[in-house]
Amino acid sequence: MQWIAEKLRSSPVVLNNAGEDAAADADAAAVATALNRRVLGLYGEFLSDDGNAVDYRGMADSDMFAEFCEAVGSLRTLDATTLDVPARTAFFVNLYNMLEIHARIEAKRVGGSAGAQHKYKLRAAYDVGGHVLTLSDIEHGVLRANRRPPYSPVTRFGSGDKRLALSLSECDPRLHFALVCGAKGCPPVRIFNAKNLDRALDTAAVWFCNDSGNVRVDELSMRVHLSHIFRWYSGDFGTRTLDAKNLPTLRFIHARLKDTTDAEKQTKAALGAMIESGLVTVEWIPYDWTVNEKPQSDDINTAADEPPIAQIGPE
Repeated sequence: MQWIAEKLRSSPVVLNNAGEDAAADADAAAVATALNRRVLGLYGEFLSDDGNAVDYRGMADSDMFAEFCEAVGSLRTLDATTLDVPARTAFFVNLYNMLEIHARIEAKRVGGSAGAQHKYKLRAAYDVGGHVLTLSDIEHGVLRANRRPPYSPVTRFGSGDKRLALSLSECDPRLHFALVCGAKGCPPVRIFNAKNLDRALDTAAVWFCNDSGNVRVDELSMRVHLSHIFRWYSGDFGTRTLDAKNLPTLRFIHARLKDTTDAEKQTKAALGAMIESGLVTVEWIPYDWTVNEKPQSDDINTAADEPPIAQIGPE
């Protein structure tokens, strides 16, 4: 577990020290909405139509991104504790996804080996209302209600940590299909808001569970092949560590399988029968850590640029 200790010792690199603070009396929801508009503009210009690839280099060189980097300074005086649960959830999901992109761009600018860039990305953070938050802090400390990250013996926020005030009270497993770690094995990038949050999380979960790259049901062999996301976060889906059959996780998936076509109905019925009988074996689909970067004519090899830590588990 040496890499855990190394990660815990690493000092964050705050990416939003530049730019102007929001006005002292600025409404947190209004600031978040203004940033969302900028993010939507960036996504519209530099994201593939299906949300699965990002033109990192095009974004990095754009005036739009430079303006975003100035605007994100407004987070330094934003009090996210004033946001209600749907608004706070949507805000931090969007913030995580944008920090992931921002951190990858800055890591490439810093340069060095792929491993060095990855370590830089893990340290990248935003200052939100005086609270410094890395990607792991946002995912595990805030959105997962301060549950332990996979393979970590400790939570992100210890007792007495002022950032606990930002944490959600419950962990919604659907959030795993909204967060994008920058790899092709992740869900597509989306934007969320408080009004559409529940419906959008349902849509993201349904999409993920019906994609054959994430869930495959083999009726003849009584096997179900699942994305490692369901393994790393099995507890979030109600599965205990020693439950090899992962029945709570399979029930979560079954409830979200489509049943419009005959093939979909057969797949859903087959999984339902396996769950009912308990005669099911779960196997794990190798995770695709290839960077979700739009290919370009002069592209360098962006495949598998994560160091061995990424092959063990998520950030």
